[in-house]
Amino acid sequence: MSKYFLLPSIGTACLLLMLSQTAGAQIVFSDSFDDGQASTRWSAPLETIEFSTSDWTLDYAFDYSQIQNPFAGNAPIPSAPNSTGGSTIGVYMTANNTEQTTGDEGEAIGIVSNFALPSGDFSITADLFLFWNGGGGSTEYSIFGANHDGSNNVPFPFNVNAGSGIAWAADSDGDSGTDLYRFEEGIGQTGLGGYEAIPSGSIPNVPTGSPAPVGIYSQWVEVQIEVVDGNAAFSINGYLIDTVASAFTGGGVLLGHADYFNSVNNAIGGFTNGSIWDNIVVTELGAAVAGDFNGDGKVDNGDLNLLLGNWGLATVPPEWTNGFDTPVDNGELNALLGNWGFGVGVAVPEPSAALLFVTGLVAAAARRRS
Repeated sequence: MSKYFLLPSIGTACLLLMLSQTAGAQIVFSDSFDDGQASTRWSAPLETIEFSTSDWTLDYAFDYSQIQNPFAGNAPIPSAPNSTGGSTIGVYMTANNTEQTTGDEGEAIGIVSNFALPSGDFSITADLFLFWNGGGGSTEYSIFGANHDGSNNVPFPFNVNAGSGIAWAADSDGDSGTDLYRFEEGIGQTGLGGYEAIPSGSIPNVPTGSPAPVGIYSQWVEVQIEVVDGNAAFSINGYLIDTVASAFTGGGVLLGHADYFNSVNNAIGGFTNGSIWDNIVVTELGAAVAGDFNGDGKVDNGDLNLLLGNWGLATVPPEWTNGFDTPVDNGELNALLGNWGFGVGVAVPEPSAALLFVTGLVAAAARRRS
């Protein structure tokens, strides 16, 4: 699978190359939920409740385009950013939907993947839409976790349990003193403060540092958990929220939703506040990939631009990763072409088209430098 030929010259057009997916980062599990069979890949619903009555809903194959987003002119929720073909199927979870008669009403619901996470370094990404209809009971949380053992517990902050493994929770509208939580098995929870504590504009496309409403409400965001050398990190839209040393292994991915408070989740327009999850991807992070010159885990246009901008230099720039000690020439080009598209997670051009395109660009750069 990892075969390629050295280029005899920059201008050569007749090339045969196969894309490599055998080294470095490798996708080991993904779920778009489009086939309607997600319930066979994920656990039965798990719950943590303060009161004795379950009061949640969960749909493994929900068409979220049915929901009109009041913060987008009541337009239907669009296809998630990492979906293909305009799909609008995902998992929809709600909690604490009706008034209870006695006791505290806090509740959390979740599911765990049947797929066991890698024992080494890995990354989990997901598309998340935390729907807020603008009504009462608005401060609800989406929960994203790793190394959950599948037992019947979902992270909950008020002396009930912390779940298993490690997880983070983020609320919708920034209407709580603690908008962000971290949960660790055996340790409990850590309040990470509010969105207002995050410098304004730091989370791309998420309002922070401004009057309410702030937060990740009613928009698609990408959340990520990355575990490298025993250190776990949680990010939203590429912005690092929290890091912590993590010794947890095994278990699966946790997707959850919670209403930690006694407020009732009011239905407006036929739908209550809830978390919509789509496009879960688990990537095993292995050895460095040749051609990933900027070290971002992908071999794509960023690396190509580095190659073109430095073509012909006597030595590889010292800040490059996975470079060589030769001049920037065919060695680096072959490494890039041999792993072109690696880690991108979307369709890449057919090898012949990609080769002709890239080779033409490199040839043009060489002519400009001559």
